[in-house]
This record gives sequence, C-alpha cells and structure tokens, in this order.
Amino acid sequence: KSPSRSLGRAVAPFLAMASFEVSQEPNGEAGAGANRPCAGRRASAGDDVPRKTVMDKMRRASMAAYLAEAQGVKSLDSDGSTGSSPSASFKEREGITRKEAWSNMVLALIGVMVCLLPNIMSKSGYLLAPLLLLLASLVVIRMGKLICEACELVEETRGSAPGSVKSYEDLAKAVGMYKILLVSKNTVILATVLVAEKFLIDALSGLLPKPMKLSKSVLRWFFIFPAVCLMALLKDLTQLSKYAWVGLVGMTVQLFGLVGGCLLGCFTERDRSYSMLPPEGSTIPGMAGITLSAFIFAFAILATVPSVRAQMQKPQEIPQALRDAIGFTVILYEVIMLWGYFAYGEDVSENFTQDIAAAFPVFGMLPSLGLLANVAITAPLFFYCFFSVIEATGTDAIRTQGTRPNTVARVSLVLVLTLFGWIIPGILSLIGVFSSVFCVCNNLFFPIFFYHRLRRQTEHPVSALDLGLNVATAFLGVLVFVYGLQGSLETLWKEMESVGKPTKDTIDAVNKTLSI
Repeated sequence: KSPSRSLGRAVAPFLAMASFEVSQEPNGEAGAGANRPCAGRRASAGDDVPRKTVMDKMRRASMAAYLAEAQGVKSLDSDGSTGSSPSASFKEREGITRKEAWSNMVLALIGVMVCLLPNIMSKSGYLLAPLLLLLASLVVIRMGKLICEACELVEETRGSAPGSVKSYEDLAKAVGMYKILLVSKNTVILATVLVAEKFLIDALSGLLPKPMKLSKSVLRWFFIFPAVCLMALLKDLTQLSKYAWVGLVGMTVQLFGLVGGCLLGCFTERDRSYSMLPPEGSTIPGMAGITLSAFIFAFAILATVPSVRAQMQKPQEIPQALRDAIGFTVILYEVIMLWGYFAYGEDVSENFTQDIAAAFPVFGMLPSLGLLANVAITAPLFFYCFFSVIEATGTDAIRTQGTRPNTVARVSLVLVLTLFGWIIPGILSLIGVFSSVFCVCNNLFFPIFFYHRLRRQTEHPVSALDLGLNVATAFLGVLVFVYGLQGSLETLWKEMESVGKPTKDTIDAVNKTLSI
C-alpha cells in the first residue's frame, strides 16, 4: 500500500495543515482506507523514504487529521495495520520534526481570526485586549502540556510506544468521554462553517468594484449559497489535493494585504478615536468574557495536539513546539491588532479587510482575494469531516454517500446554516456564543478533567502547584462560560434589533447631504 495524494491546507476558527492518504489495493482499486483522512504514517526500516520537498513538509497533518479522526480513522503502519507496536524501535519512526510541527501550528493559527483582531480591540479597549490575548495564550500553552501528559499516562497504562495516542478522541475514550467530546467538537465545526460563510461573503464583496457592488443578501443567496452547497457535496478529499497550493498562497496574500492595509491606513486622514476600556453601553466583565472566548476560539488547534504528537519523530518535543508556535503567533496577533486599531480607530469594521477595501479599492482587493482563497479551500474539509461522523453511524440511505436522501440532507444543512447566518448579523458575538460553551470545554475543562482522571487511575499524585494552577484555570473557564455567553447573547440581541436601522455612517452622510 502506498499513499497516492496528500492535501495540505490551513483550516480556519482555527486554520491548520492537513495530510490525506489514499491507499491502493494491488488491483488498483481503493482499499478500506481510501479517501479517508489519516493522522500520519510510520515507515518500517526497509521502506524507501522519498526526499520531502518544502511543500511536502508543509502538508503534514494537524487540524484536519484531528477532525477526521472523530470518525475513528487510524493511521496506517507500514504493514497496513493500525496503531504502533510497543516494541517498535524509536529510530524507525518516520514523522515530522519539531520545526515542521511548529510551522504547521503557526499556519493553523494564522487564519481568518486575524481579520477580527482590530475590531476586538475596539470593543474591549486597548488596555484589556492585549492583556487578555496574553492570558489566553498562557492558559492554552499550559492546557497543551496537560494534554501531552495525559497522552503519556494512557500510553504508560497500555504499554504502548510514545505517540500511540493518535487523537483527542482516543484520549477521551480512555476516560469515557468520547461521545461528549464528539458532540462538543462537531458543534464547533458547524460554528466554524457558519463563520467561514460570513467571511466568504465579505471577501467577495471586497473584490467587487464600487459600481458593481451588490448587497450582502444577494451575494449570500445567489453566489455563496450555491458555492457552499458544492463544498458540502464533496465526497473525495483527493479532489482538492491539486489545489492545496491555492490555500497556502491565499493565506500568504491575505496576511500581506492586512499588514499593507495597516501601513497605508496610518497615512490616511480620518476621524479616529480610541478607548482604553470597553465603550459606553458595554460592561467590562461582559466584553472581557467575549474577548477571552474569541481568543480561545483562535487557539482551538489545541485539540490537534495529540494528532500532531502522534506524527512527530520525537513526541516528547510537542510541548515546546506548541509553546513556540503560540508565542510567535501571539506576537503577530498583537502587532496586527494594535496596528489595525491605530490605523482605523474605534470605528474599524468587524472584518477589517472591508475597511482596507473601502479606503484603498485596488490594494484592498489583495486581502479580500487571499481571504476568499483561504476559506474556499478550508470549508470543504470541515464539511467532509462533519458528514463523515454522521455517515459512520449507520448504513441507511440518508447516511450513504451519493444517495438522493444524503444529498438532500447535505444541502438542507447548508440552507439552515445560511439562514442562521442571514438572521445573525455579527461575527464576534456568534463566535462568543459557541466558544464560551464548547471551545471552553474543548480547550480548558476537558484537558483538566482528562489529566486528573488519568492521574487518579494510574495512582500518580498531583503536586500542590499543579492543582492550584488547574483550579485557577477551571475558575477562569467558568467565568468565560458565564460572562462570555451572557455578553455574547446580549450583543447578539442588540445586533439583531439594529438590523434594518440606519447606521451612524448613513446618518452622517444624510446630514452632510442636507447641509449642502
């Protein structure tokens, strides 16, 4: 059996690189593992390992593999069996290096969330936002360490080799939390698809010249809805493999456009105002909760840690790779957040690529084009993984790929998500609702619970320092859950009430016209 194709892509709340393998039987037909995502592959000592190009290294798996492993997909050893043998020589492991793991996670973290950062600062204030981003990053790094230690405890109990825990789901099974984790994670997948659809609309709007501008409702129903339906009908991930480079280039173009937009925005004359704390009408606890939940959503790749760890040549190096990746990304986040806020002020749009497109119509097409390519390659992966979970639960017509009921179900889900996105105008409040409940569970509550449950099962004592830090983290999670959910729902309600009402810019334009 040999891998025939691989797909690398950054996946957004949350982007990452993915590697998909299609195994072939001797007769040329796809075997049982065909078109199924795999977390990685270990080569035996006798295998000829081809020289990897830079692009091959960038295609190593993380987010999409972790999503796909919800279906119970396991990586293949060189003999075609699943799992790894405890007696396997460490030198025989063929996997990604610490540097490759770092680059994958950085690519996963630099995604659509970066477009929201200046607006997040405008709503929470230039004092709170940088501090909360730093706090979220430190907490996520520690939770990643707990996940790695939990994986080691499971492997110790099983007597298996390091890296044999291949996914977050595998870890959840060890403590009897598999179904709960599956529900929580797949809810986040649907929320991510919903957010991705909103970014697609914004990106397409930014590409249209001013004389050809269309309303977002027209773009949503006549352009984005049909396109997303096609994404949802994807049945074979190899169909996307030849377009992997589009996503990588798109992400690079998007980032370059955002940085250039910040630079150009600093030299334009506009009325700018800044606030140290949340603006009038918002409470500090509520906005702090929304902001923290958004940052936790941005670091949702934490759930990919077991998958990336299972693919590394030295699994024990994953905590350092995660720390370095998050540290690098936080610096980039802070720079873009502060710079974008300084350039466009408190009135910066929720997706500030729209401000760049409005102020610089030609250059503004750059970040919009990158965003469009980025999300267009990302969304099908989420759809594929979500539907694979559902279809794995049965063999009736609605859960069988290619049947009419299955096609109707897929299109119906897209219709529901599109209607939901049409009703809910904001992005940040939507992220806050889902993140404060489900991402907080995935990134904070579950790692702590898994760690302590496994410590108790293996009779390993927990130090007083670790216990204190974990209690403090759990308390922070409760605060984010309460205030983040409450603040997001209140903001969501206000946004829905304001739909159809004239905006401040519209009122100012009318007043200016009347004064003339």
